[in-house]
Amino acid sequence: MIFGETAELRYGAPYLLRPPRRPHSALASAVPPELIHLDHRVTGIDQGPDRGVKLTFANGQSIEADAVVASDGVHSFVKERLFGKDEPNFTGRIAYRTVFPAALLNGYQIDDCTKWWGPDRHIVIYYVKPDRSEVYFVTSQPEPGFTVESWSAMGDVGELRKAFDAFHPQVRQVLAACPSVHKWALVDRDPQAHWAKAMSPCWVTPAIP
Repeated sequence: MIFGETAELRYGAPYLLRPPRRPHSALASAVPPELIHLDHRVTGIDQGPDRGVKLTFANGQSIEADAVVASDGVHSFVKERLFGKDEPNFTGRIAYRTVFPAALLNGYQIDDCTKWWGPDRHIVIYYVKPDRSEVYFVTSQPEPGFTVESWSAMGDVGELRKAFDAFHPQVRQVLAACPSVHKWALVDRDPQAHWAKAMSPCWVTPAIP
């Protein structure tokens, strides 16, 4: 794939790489701090007594809003509350993912944003800072028996290296330097017939990826 100035001239926009945490900071910077409330896990959503939607939180607090946009992921509480409970579809594939200091490569240089393909698996590797001080990678490979869908579960680096031991030396070099990884099952859900539901006179929209 062609990146850099050639791609920008062709498509009218640059190809950008960023650390996974960067979009969170960008979104937070656009909202006044007094409007961001941490430690508010939604446990209830109902029609308000007058108008709007009433949200109840695990910490005992509650608020009313004119509308609610729920961006709470594949295990969305709001989706379940509005459209019923169903189970996610396990794809039979898993992913390993991590960010680690490029200094652990001991001077070894990697290519810019490369996706390495195999018959049934792939790995994407790139630097995530302008000074190339951090390396990021994410994989996709089959493992039908693993069904843990978690952002915090740790994986076995040794097993990861075995899974890619026939790949290009650059891949093996990165995995040899990687100190730890997270691992989770890849899941999806069947498409929703509706993306919003009126709780008259207001709307709730589950924004589920």
